[in-house]
Amino acid sequence: MSLSTSTEPQLLKYYPFSSVIDQGFWHLLANKKLDTIHLDDNAIDIVATFRCDLSPNLPPLLNVDYNSFDTCDSSCDQTKETHYMSGQLIVTNTLEEFINKDKKLLINDLAKQIWSDIIDDTEDENISKVLSKFLLLVYADLKKYKFHYWFAFPAICFPMKTLTNGLPNVLANVWTDDYINALYLQINNNLEIKNKSYFIVILTDSGPTVHSITEYSEFKDKSNVKIFFAFADSSSSQQYPGWPLRNYLTFISIRYKLNKCCVLALRLRENSVKSSLLLDIEWQQSNQVPDIETIECVGWEKNENNKLLPRIVDLSAIMDPIRLADNAVDLNLKLMRWRLVPSLDLDTITKTKCLLLGSGTLGCSVGRTLLAWGIKNITFVDNSQVSYSNPVRQSLFTFSDCLNGGQPKAKAAAEALKTIFPNVNSKGISLSIPMPGHPVSSQLKDKVCQDVKQLEELIDENDVIFLLMDTRESRWLPTVLSAVKNKLVINAALGFDTFLVQRHGVRSSSDISRVSDEPLIGAIGGQPSTSTTSAHRSRKVNGTELGCYYCSDVVAPTNSTRDRTLDQQCTVTRPGVAMLASALAVELMVSVLEHPMRGYAPSLVINGDYCDDVDTDTETALGLVPHQIRGFLSRFQQMMITSERFTKCSACSQPIINAYNEMGFEFLLNAFNDSNYIEEITGLTQLHNETNLEDIWCLSDDDED
Repeated sequence: MSLSTSTEPQLLKYYPFSSVIDQGFWHLLANKKLDTIHLDDNAIDIVATFRCDLSPNLPPLLNVDYNSFDTCDSSCDQTKETHYMSGQLIVTNTLEEFINKDKKLLINDLAKQIWSDIIDDTEDENISKVLSKFLLLVYADLKKYKFHYWFAFPAICFPMKTLTNGLPNVLANVWTDDYINALYLQINNNLEIKNKSYFIVILTDSGPTVHSITEYSEFKDKSNVKIFFAFADSSSSQQYPGWPLRNYLTFISIRYKLNKCCVLALRLRENSVKSSLLLDIEWQQSNQVPDIETIECVGWEKNENNKLLPRIVDLSAIMDPIRLADNAVDLNLKLMRWRLVPSLDLDTITKTKCLLLGSGTLGCSVGRTLLAWGIKNITFVDNSQVSYSNPVRQSLFTFSDCLNGGQPKAKAAAEALKTIFPNVNSKGISLSIPMPGHPVSSQLKDKVCQDVKQLEELIDENDVIFLLMDTRESRWLPTVLSAVKNKLVINAALGFDTFLVQRHGVRSSSDISRVSDEPLIGAIGGQPSTSTTSAHRSRKVNGTELGCYYCSDVVAPTNSTRDRTLDQQCTVTRPGVAMLASALAVELMVSVLEHPMRGYAPSLVINGDYCDDVDTDTETALGLVPHQIRGFLSRFQQMMITSERFTKCSACSQPIINAYNEMGFEFLLNAFNDSNYIEEITGLTQLHNETNLEDIWCLSDDDED
């Protein structure tokens, strides 16, 4: 059965691919750029798919989607309708690099790969991997979610002046229904999946059979057969075959030394091959195969305006603004990690739950800085309202928060964080923290008990406790509870032009009878080091032995606001002091979280202002993990101080912890009503009685001695 052709040969034309990229591909590419690709601009293997069952009038579509990065044995998923193409993805780091890339060189390099495989005489197990290739050049602007991209489908310009004898014939107009049905069954049953993109059809009087392209030599000399070089056609046009035919003809010309052939462009619609095309093609056979350096190719895709230019996809308009903000925050942190600190443990940092006790100048600044580190679980606690003097110093408040008596500070701060970053889980709780030296009347006992219980629950729920209050005694109860519960405490306190930022030592589980033997929860996990030698102890202190805020005092906290004037009751500081202290407080927390021992991380004892001999146990990729940072703005100076736990400390010593474990609220009630009670339990009273205070005052007055 012969082809029906016209007498006028025509130049053969091909229908090029139109690329279609699913949004999932861009999202995955953005993640890979940040997590694995980084600045690497080497080619990455990807795959794309096209179909041979397109409806009429649809252009040939090459699809790239979320699965395109999965190149592992992609042929296993190939079907008779869907076919894979191998591709290379090149991601540039700047728009200028994307624009200035030598496009001709890029496509020629890929064409040379195709050419080398074609002229190789070895039999190909999967001819589609040889002939069907593409290139995707991308610049990803991850801050604006714009992607500049350009596809190339390399097609070798050989043989030249390929002609077809008239328009293609639709298979249904040439073959009988029996032959068409037989061909469909053969394609379904007799071809290996990997050979369904390119194969041969042998037509005899008894009907068609399909075979691998490697079997061509078995049939080429038989006079009673007609050979059709078949391929899965991406085009649905009745006039033009698809782009995959171009390199196929090059393969046929080079491998089999032919100057004409019959081609079957396979189209599958409605479980039939009747819409396929038959083409009678010929070309002028070259006497000499061109050199690999002289071959020419085409294939860069035109844009929407039919110009030979790249395309741009802007996903910012269709993405949820909240999700965009979330991705942007992650972007800043991931850039920090893959460009500067590859070992940065962002998951531990961002999952940390922070409790901010105090929502004033320090609390607002700490909250803002925590956001910048990607921390999304922040709870504010305060018992006061926003006043007119607050907004100029406390960065989360505005003038409107002062009106009508003032909004509760904790609630206003939490809401302000959500206006800055909607994905933050911020809560504001109005709560008064009971304090030593502030007696509790019988009428208030139940209320104070409830406040203690609520504070205890909040400390249980969070990983890091920030002490950011105005008074010394307000830090006592959170310090006691955090010591009992093995929590990391970051303390910040201000003077007029001085500040203290300190992490409290985290006790080992064996020291606290109420705490289980499990490691520290959440982001503060880890175990205390037992390898500190006596030689090392002279210059570093284990995290279990570090002192708390009260360990440097020999008196219990009392009511510090009693008999004070207005200026003494208000926290009067230079405006920049709080910003410095709050930033250092957050950075200290992050450094602790980055240390493999977390809260148990040792601290270096520095003799002098600077120590060049840093012990690796006391630093992370972000630098040192100090115990205390004391700043003096008048001299623009900072000092790092390490102090050990005081056995008679009024807040974290073992007698205090034992008393709380045994007596609970009754112990706290006694401490609130009488500061001397704390001194008696800890042994401070006995220490005072045994100490000659007059000698101490004399020593302190003589600077030279």
